[in-house]
Amino acid sequence: MSKGKRTCRGHSSSTVSRSPSRVPSPGTRLYILRTTTPAIVQNTSTDSTVATTVTEDQPVFTSTVATTTTSSATTTTVTNTTQGWLQKACTTDPECPETNSRCFSGKCLCTPGYYFYKSTKTCVSTCSLGNLLQEVVEYPMWYIFGHNNGGASANTYNACLSACLGDVNCRSFDYRHNGDICSTSYKDALDVPPGDWRPSTTADQLYYYQRVCA
Repeated sequence: MSKGKRTCRGHSSSTVSRSPSRVPSPGTRLYILRTTTPAIVQNTSTDSTVATTVTEDQPVFTSTVATTTTSSATTTTVTNTTQGWLQKACTTDPECPETNSRCFSGKCLCTPGYYFYKSTKTCVSTCSLGNLLQEVVEYPMWYIFGHNNGGASANTYNACLSACLGDVNCRSFDYRHNGDICSTSYKDALDVPPGDWRPSTTADQLYYYQRVCA
């Protein structure tokens, strides 16, 4: 898963005029660690590494990414930050105050394809590659069909996240939580034809993740 225009993702594009009619309704969240049991996000920071768990159907804004390596696995941990109107409870689009924001899954978020600018807490249609942060916004149960120009080799959420954040050209990625399939892309939801921005089936559990702008 609008109120503005944009020139600039997905799994196949170029300059596109942004408009509210391009993005269908429902589904959304922020960069999280996948968990098998829903839980409220908690910060237990003693340094830059913070353990985090997340409610599976609530958008979460994440700010700091750290990795710790053991002999058997690498674990990505994150911290949570408050971003003003972002994640404000809502039932209709007019309840979300920011231009180019809308109500998704009961929370106010930027319309998919519009970048959340962390410095101004606004939704903007463009973000230069150099301003993409190591953070993402999650949109549950929506995804970009095709346009996988960033590759799709990771088979865990953390690996998929790291693959996108480690690629300076990656703007977004889709992750299939039921089956662990990763698809990174150099496009965002408004860079692709309207028909390629699609709702996921319950069986697939496909989520869309778009990077945050500085």
